[in-house]
Amino acid sequence: MNRTYGSIRFVDSMGGDYRLSALSPVIDRGTPGALLPGEPPLDLDGLDRIVDGNGTAGATRDMGAFEYQRRPPGLTATAQPALAQVGTPMRFEAQTSDPDPGDEVTVRWAFDDGTTVDGPAADRTFSTPGAHSATVTATDSAGAVTTRTVLVRTTPVPPVLAAEVPVPRDVVAPRFSLPDAALRVARDGRVAVRVRCAAGEPEACAGSVSISLRRTVRGRTTRVALAAGSFTVPAGAQRTVRVRLRATGRTLLRRTGRLRVRLTVDARDAAGNRRTVRRELTLRAAGNAKRGPAR
Repeated sequence: MNRTYGSIRFVDSMGGDYRLSALSPVIDRGTPGALLPGEPPLDLDGLDRIVDGNGTAGATRDMGAFEYQRRPPGLTATAQPALAQVGTPMRFEAQTSDPDPGDEVTVRWAFDDGTTVDGPAADRTFSTPGAHSATVTATDSAGAVTTRTVLVRTTPVPPVLAAEVPVPRDVVAPRFSLPDAALRVARDGRVAVRVRCAAGEPEACAGSVSISLRRTVRGRTTRVALAAGSFTVPAGAQRTVRVRLRATGRTLLRRTGRLRVRLTVDARDAAGNRRTVRRELTLRAAGNAKRGPAR
C-alpha cells in the first residue's frame, strides 16, 4: 500500500469538491497495473479511471474516487486589426479555459522578431511590411501545454506627397501703352498706330484697334467708325499696327486736312482679363498738316 503524507490538495474540500487538483500528491499513487476484477473502468465523475496524471510514470490510477485527467487547456487567439500599415498598433488577445477543475493557466506570447510578452493580451507594432506571426502558449498547473499561432500582415506606409501649391489665378489685365500723340494717314489710306506691350507680361498683348469720329447732326450725336484692325505684340516689344481708313474718313479728311478722332485699343489675355485704352487724338492727312480746323 502506497503511503502519502501531507495535504491531499483537493480542489475545494471545504466546499465539498473532492476532485484532485494538479498538485495533489496522490495522483498516480494508486495500485499500479490493469483494472482489478470488478473494478469500474470510470471514476466517480464518469471519466477514465487509469490515465497518466503527472505525465511521468505512464498511466496509473490515482488514490481516491476521482481520477485527475491531465487534459490540456483550451485556447483561442485573435489579432485586431489583422491587416494594417507599418507602425500601426495591433492588439493580440488570448482566451483560455481548462477542463480540469482547479487548474490555473498562464499565457505567453512570442513574436517572430524574438520578443515575448506574458499575459493574455499584448499590443505590438511591426516596423517592416509583410507577413508576421505571433505564437501564444497556454500552460496549466500540471504543465500541459496548448499553442496557437496568429498571422497578421502589414503594408508599407504610402509616401507623403508634397502639398499641391495652388497656381495663383491671373487677375491682371494686359499692360500696354500708346506712344503716339497724333496719327497720320499715309498716301495709301492707312493709319499707323504704335502699340507697346509692357515688359514682364506673361503673354503677348493681343486685341483690336479702332478709330472713330464723333459727329452731331440735327442735335443728335453719333460716333462714326473710321478704321479697325487687330494686333499681337510680344511682351516687352513695340509694333506698328496699320489700319485702313474707310471711305467716310478719307472724304472728311480731304475736306478738312485733319480730324479730332478717338483711338480705342482693347486687349484681352487668355485668363479673360481685359484692358481698354481710349485716347482723343488728331488725325492728319499726309502733307496737309496746315489745313483748316479739325471737326
